[in-house]
Amino acid sequence: MQISLQPSNRTKVRKTKMFIEGFLTIQYAGQFLEKTKDTLCNYDIIDIVVKNVQDIDLTFIQLIVSMKKVKEEKKIKIIYELSSEHNNLLKNCGFENLFI
Repeated sequence: MQISLQPSNRTKVRKTKMFIEGFLTIQYAGQFLEKTKDTLCNYDIIDIVVKNVQDIDLTFIQLIVSMKKVKEEKKIKIIYELSSEHNNLLKNCGFENLFI
């Protein structure tokens, strides 16, 4: 799993894009939590872009959804750029409401 940040150039807004790529599975849950903790502390507006997914499981989906619910004071938007195979898998599992 790879996570990279692209902070906004605007100085009055604490905003960033967080790009998450690769294997988004339970094996990387700890790494995901560790890397996102600082981001949640340092930014008020976070656009999470999930792309170039090799593999994805329910654990990762639950982490993203719970992060958004726990940090309701933050503006968190999730953008999924998934293959049609991954889109269909998540929609068939009942997660169509998670997509922007």
